[in-house]
Amino acid sequence: MQETGWPRRTIQDVIKAIPGLGIKIHFKQDGRRNNDGYYVIDNWGPFDPSWVGNHLKSLESSLRRQ
Repeated sequence: MQETGWPRRTIQDVIKAIPGLGIKIHFKQDGRRNNDGYYVIDNWGPFDPSWVGNHLKSLESSLRRQ
């Protein structure tokens, strides 16, 4: 939410839709509370992770403009 400025519900909807794109993710708990943690990409599916890495700044910029 801090990075994108998007509301919590929008972030939840996006995370829920990620597997529909063929990307496999899981939540890694990192703390005492159930919601302390982060998501990890297990498999990029049809996406090339090196392309994402090479275009990360542009992708971040596009997400912030939304």
